[in-house]
Amino acid sequence: MKVSSVGLRDRIYLLGLVAVVGLFALVFLLRHEFGTTTYQYQKTTLIATVWGPQPGTFGLFYPPDGEIIGPRTFAVGENGTVYIFDTVKHNIKRFDSDGRFIRSIGKNLYGYALAWHNGFLFLLDGEALHKYDENGLEVGAYPISPAIKLHEGYGQWLRVTSDDALYVKSGRKAYRIFSDVDEGAFPQDRQVATERTGTPNRLGNRWYRLIRQSDSRRLLEIEDGKGKVLQGIVLETSGHFGNNYFLEEDNKGNIYVETQQVDDDDRIQLGVWVFNKRGKRIAELILPNRYHTSVYKKVLVDGQGTIYQMRTEPDGVYIDRWIRKGSS
Repeated sequence: MKVSSVGLRDRIYLLGLVAVVGLFALVFLLRHEFGTTTYQYQKTTLIATVWGPQPGTFGLFYPPDGEIIGPRTFAVGENGTVYIFDTVKHNIKRFDSDGRFIRSIGKNLYGYALAWHNGFLFLLDGEALHKYDENGLEVGAYPISPAIKLHEGYGQWLRVTSDDALYVKSGRKAYRIFSDVDEGAFPQDRQVATERTGTPNRLGNRWYRLIRQSDSRRLLEIEDGKGKVLQGIVLETSGHFGNNYFLEEDNKGNIYVETQQVDDDDRIQLGVWVFNKRGKRIAELILPNRYHTSVYKKVLVDGQGTIYQMRTEPDGVYIDRWIRKGSS
């Protein structure tokens, strides 16, 4: 049986088209699943405010001894709303997703770690956890067990997961204070019994633990909710590491780690390393590391993978935002 030249050409064209589509699909799979894709980010300065007594400005205090005091912690809420705790004026300042000052929340507030969850703000003061609505009204105060030795300082946080569990950090340990933020805190003995090393992700179903293997090498160990090791990711640098912290796991399963790399002259490079869910590094951001005051929470990441950094300069307070290019 003869095959017409037109029919043969159509078949060859169709086979070629299938081959091209298959090739593009294979490249996409390899790039996205095996880590050859590198994410690019666009940085903008979202908030730039000055020191001063006026509304929307931040307090600054120069003690006779010790570090200059300014805002130390911040949180990001729904739709990119930013909350910054003013340590000197003892209130929380709210900014919209375009960086415009909305208003100050609360009076005579004290604390060092701040979190937002489902319309409420949680402020940890070292002895108790305080819950406020977005008008600054305190709706709950929950004592932390004295057996949990909290440490005010860099990298010491509180975190609320999407299943409404609330954790506080003490050194490298985490303690669950609530099982449900709407029902109240655990009894103090049960708070102590929840001790676990590491940090939960935003869903609360995986835990991340950084293990020092040498000056230049860290292992990020990923565990399930019951402590079973699922995966390990190696972090290495040509110099040596300072403090490294797990930041977040975004909606796509990408993993964010705050890094400090120290060179031979003891200069510290602050950065964020991003890994895909297979453990391949897909982005490295170098962040400004100039601080006029002591800041306990410098960087956070939301579920979309947007990165926020709070900085303090001699002229004021800044929030920088990095959005991944191509993100909606």
